[in-house]
Amino acid sequence: MLALLLGAYLGLALPVSAQLVEGSPLVEETQLVSQLVEESPEEPPVVHTAVVEVATQPPGALVAVDRRVLGQTPVRLELTAGKHLLRVSGGSDYKPYAEELQLKAGTVERRSLQLLLVPPAQLRRGLEAARSGDPARAEELLRAASHGKPRQAMAYWWLGHLYRRQGRWSEALASLRHYADFSPDRPDLYLYLGDLHERLGSLDEAVTAYKLAALNSPGCEHVLHGAPPATWHEIRKLGSPQDPAGKIRLAYLNELKGRMAPALELLRSALLQMHGPWDIRDPLSEVRS
Repeated sequence: MLALLLGAYLGLALPVSAQLVEGSPLVEETQLVSQLVEESPEEPPVVHTAVVEVATQPPGALVAVDRRVLGQTPVRLELTAGKHLLRVSGGSDYKPYAEELQLKAGTVERRSLQLLLVPPAQLRRGLEAARSGDPARAEELLRAASHGKPRQAMAYWWLGHLYRRQGRWSEALASLRHYADFSPDRPDLYLYLGDLHERLGSLDEAVTAYKLAALNSPGCEHVLHGAPPATWHEIRKLGSPQDPAGKIRLAYLNELKGRMAPALELLRSALLQMHGPWDIRDPLSEVRS
């Protein structure tokens, strides 16, 4: 009987010996099967995908899954369930983001990412902020660059001058001293250090800084070689020199004698001849865009 029912359901011709008679049990069972087939609800489709939504600040970052770029943020992706490698790139200014996803069928995964600047970009944008009149943003970016990996030594230099602009003498001094660890032979660095020590009332330190500025200036590297002993006779003998080298030697002898005020005056005079008025100079305003 099952064969007959299947044959009827599949539309197969019945043999003559199996002709159906209205009202027979076979006809009734055939009609019941047809009714059950027609009334059986369709099974819901099996879901094998998951959704991943990615947003970034700033927007427009490239999104790649399993090494294939699939769009830019904000983006909504439909992926097969299972393991995937998500990568987000905001360009050379930002650190790339990577995450291994384990997606379950029928779920939605959301990622809202704040892209982080790399240290060189922090340095560059910090300078831009300083030039555009946003000192708070400039300080934030330059401080981040000074502690980044790789550390941006120039961030200490620009932080020092940002603080000088604001009259924050102690912070400017600390930043420029940090910079000296990376560029100990830069004469203009010691000019600014000397000026800051003067503003803070540390004359001994100012003399030391100005002396280093002088000895690191072109043509003066060996000016103290063979210097005479620090005696009053030698000090009087030097008289009142007019050239930078003579002033530096006389300042050195006065320093050894503990006479910091005349030593400071002589060094300032010599450095002014060689470098011009540094105390009113603002290197931040001289940076080209």
